[in-house]
Amino acid sequence: MKDALVVVTNYNGKHFLDDCLGSVAAQTGVSFDTVVVENGSSDGSLEHLRAHWPQVLIERVEVNIGFGHGLNVGFSGRLDSYRHIVFLSNDVKVEPNWLAPLVQALDADPRTALCN
Repeated sequence: MKDALVVVTNYNGKHFLDDCLGSVAAQTGVSFDTVVVENGSSDGSLEHLRAHWPQVLIERVEVNIGFGHGLNVGFSGRLDSYRHIVFLSNDVKVEPNWLAPLVQALDADPRTALCN
């Protein structure tokens, strides 16, 4: 079981993807996967993901189902494979060493269910 699944939603945000996914991919000290929920973009996002981010899991949705529903699609059926689920918008660029302290904080107290 991996430490975390990072779920990123995207709708016509191709111009954000490299910064967002690059910052997530640079995380160290934790085991994790990244899934992008592609909400029916028309800006070439899906093709860009396939060409430049082969290590990222992709969930394709034919139409824009919105941020919240997209997050649900991203982790649906994956809860048994990850100890924590992390949600990001595609326009977020995380700091180096952001994920490991988040996982450590969640692990420190089993009563903790949510961090922001």
